[in-house]
Amino acid sequence: MNMKKIYEVTVDDNGRKEWRMNGELHRESGPAVEMANGGYTWYKNGTIHREDGPAVKRVFIFAEDCDYTAWYFEGKLHRINGPAFEYDDGDKEWYLNGEEFSEERFNQYISLINVPDVYIINGKEVTKKEFERVD
Repeated sequence: MNMKKIYEVTVDDNGRKEWRMNGELHRESGPAVEMANGGYTWYKNGTIHREDGPAVKRVFIFAEDCDYTAWYFEGKLHRINGPAFEYDDGDKEWYLNGEEFSEERFNQYISLINVPDVYIINGKEVTKKEFERVD
């Protein structure tokens, strides 16, 4: 049986658009909240979430505020290939599963989790320990 997905879309007087499914902010093909100024937020079943790019982009009209983009996964600030918060003034913040890291600690952690368990040296399979002993 093919169930239809039904979105409720609202647009307020300021041009803010919201997509909802079953009463929760949700959209699969784009951000569930779009602001008239170009800002957006992606949601999945009521939770800020996006797997292929930043989930949030904020654009401010006041000079003292700084625009930013933020990566979220299942409601938590999270990005494994760079900072999860990037401000337009160049500031950056690194997060994994909602936990903030310094840039140095982030890079150390990422390098550890990206290490393969097995290496192939001249056609022979070796463990990480064996690989580290190879000159």
